[in-house]
Amino acid sequence: EKMMTLVKKIPQPETVYLDSMVKTIKSFNRSITRELVEGPVFRTLSGLKARSDKTIFNPGLRFYPTRLGIGFWGPGLAALFFLAGWLIPFMNPPKALVLCLLFTMMTAGGGLYGLLIKPIIDYETAILPVREMLLESNRFGSALEAVAAIDELLSFVRFAEDMPHPTTIPEITNESSHFFVARNLRNPISAKEDPDFVANDVNLTKARMTFITGPNSGGKTTYCKTIVQNQLLAQIGAPVVASAAMINMADHITYQAPSFDSLADNEGRFGTELKVTRDIFYSVTPRSLAILDEIAEGTTTNEKITLSVDIMNGFLAIGNNTMLVTHSYELVDRFCEQGQGQYLHADFKDDKPTHRMVTGISRDSHAHRVAEKIGFSPLDIENYLREEGYKTEG
Repeated sequence: EKMMTLVKKIPQPETVYLDSMVKTIKSFNRSITRELVEGPVFRTLSGLKARSDKTIFNPGLRFYPTRLGIGFWGPGLAALFFLAGWLIPFMNPPKALVLCLLFTMMTAGGGLYGLLIKPIIDYETAILPVREMLLESNRFGSALEAVAAIDELLSFVRFAEDMPHPTTIPEITNESSHFFVARNLRNPISAKEDPDFVANDVNLTKARMTFITGPNSGGKTTYCKTIVQNQLLAQIGAPVVASAAMINMADHITYQAPSFDSLADNEGRFGTELKVTRDIFYSVTPRSLAILDEIAEGTTTNEKITLSVDIMNGFLAIGNNTMLVTHSYELVDRFCEQGQGQYLHADFKDDKPTHRMVTGISRDSHAHRVAEKIGFSPLDIENYLREEGYKTEG
């Protein structure tokens, strides 16, 4: 009832899609199922009927969704009347007492029927059939789907309104290979709480491979998550956090984050992470987006680079969009020498991250800066050893 009341207050939609959703909801209001839900419902020999569906040639009993009906209240009022006639008295006391007891027994019987038997009969002959008709109704199902679709659209609108940065409905394509192009792209989660969140331009088109290097805490992982999250937003029809965007549909979106082995894994960290990379590799197609945050960890530098080259060449042969976050600039140099892929690195100024991705290859991870920040630099280690007496001045 509330749904039908509220849909009448919706102004004339401006888009064909939204107009069809509103009309779908309103069409349920004109259905027999809607009349049965609203009531009254009549039990007839040919099944349940709504008022408009019932005729004089098809008589039926009206269903009242109450437990205590006329079988309780009628005799009860009569019992009270004869009780008053016996007490006052305004009628023959013996007759009034007999009739009072008789109607009291009838009231008790009506109460027992209403409380114990009627609910079972009503459930089997009215409530359950109406519920089944409602669930099987195409109009009711379509109306619920339309309400869900409108609620989804409203959530997109609120998302854009609450975002302190520009949002846009991206141009969505369905080409044979994936691409992602955006201007002033921001993370939809972090940027909502941070009005100063730094935007980046993204261009994942012809290169097919993007190598991201740079110091720790420079924003490499955030940059990749931003692309994935906005890809997901675009694919559900939501606005993305950018000033402009053109995004191709992806049939697979995969993200490999660093993982660690467990006691049940006999291959150690190297095998654990390699299995994840393997599963991603076998699942992607040219229309896929794959993001790898370090690969082939847990082995020697030479073996890591050799295996990583083979893995990335495999992704390149498939032709999907692959992004690799790595500190191994030697690996990136190999592809740079062959002119394959594009190369971005996290920009730093005055030893502080700007959170912008710029063209180039970083050869410094700023490990000393992170060590100093957490209190575990070479100087911190030296001071601790001296303070605890493990090392003397000599």
